[in-house]
Parts: sequence; structure tokens; C-alpha cells
Amino acid sequence: EDTCIGREHYLKKNYVELHRTGIPMADEIIESVFEEYPLRAHIASTYLNEMRQAFTNIRASLRPGGHLVLVTADNTLVGRPFQTTRYLQQLLQDELGLVKILELVDPIPSRALLTKRKGRSEAVIKHETISVFTSR
Repeated sequence: EDTCIGREHYLKKNYVELHRTGIPMADEIIESVFEEYPLRAHIASTYLNEMRQAFTNIRASLRPGGHLVLVTADNTLVGRPFQTTRYLQQLLQDELGLVKILELVDPIPSRALLTKRKGRSEAVIKHETISVFTSR
């Protein structure tokens, strides 16, 4: 089964229970959203958990001194700031032992190339972060 990280369509049975990520700051927001918007909470927790698995697979294939380049942008989760960049960097550094050697912030001046979100996102993404990590 092919999996697309960041999808938004799940069967209701998949999100009747709260799923945590083990990232305290992210879990706090996900838990606060769950009671009223369980699907949105599930989308966020599934995204972070699937990114953890993808990073684990990437980490296993990196040679010592190898590099991983990550491009991220922060968003909102039902009106709450959701610091995607920080959460993913934390996974890479704290859990997988990669070392961040560079971080660049790139402003997004034009909306023309962005995918339409059909009104589901309240926030306009104003910049993206490019992070470079190395393995030891």
C-alpha cells in the first residue's frame, strides 16, 4: 500500500482515539484540538509519526558525514500555531542524533505557486525554513 504523508482523508474508525507523537509541544496542541476536532488532531499526529518513520529510514541509509536537507513551513492547527519546523527538527536531532549545521529562512513573496487548500488552512505561509543536518 502506497502512503502519502500529509493526507487528509481517514475513516472515522482511525481517529476515535487520540494518537500522540511523543513530541511534548506538539502533543499539547493535538490534545487540545482532539475533543472538538478529532480528525484534525489525527491528521497532525499521523503526519508527525509518519515523518518520524521516514526520518528513521533515511537515517539508516546515511553514511557518517552524510547530509539531509529538510524544507519545512509552520502552519496552524484549528487556529493554534503548529510549529512543524521545530517538531521535525526535534525528531532529527533529539531522537535520531543528527546535527543541524545550517538553517536558512526563505520568504515566500508570491502565492501564485502555492497549492489551493480549499479554505481548510487559516494561515498564510509567509516563509519556509531550509535546514541541513549531518550524521555523525
